[in-house]
Amino acid sequence: MHNPPETESPALPDIEAKTVHDMRTPLSCMHTPLEILRLTSGDPARLETALGLMDNQIKELNTQLDNLSAVAREHREAGT
Repeated sequence: MHNPPETESPALPDIEAKTVHDMRTPLSCMHTPLEILRLTSGDPARLETALGLMDNQIKELNTQLDNLSAVAREHREAGT
């Protein structure tokens, strides 16, 4: 079996480490809006801000998962 040079395809541990880091960042960013929601006492402006932040981070996570899925699909199609 042909093992491509690392310049062609990053090693799986590198992909895994980057993916974990990239997914933890939005999760960490969602923690603050959750705290805002807990403390907001029904303030509509703060609620909207917190929900907007969380929505953006969820979109970021979905993008990361789409990217990970595409990489996995490419590896499967390449037979690696």
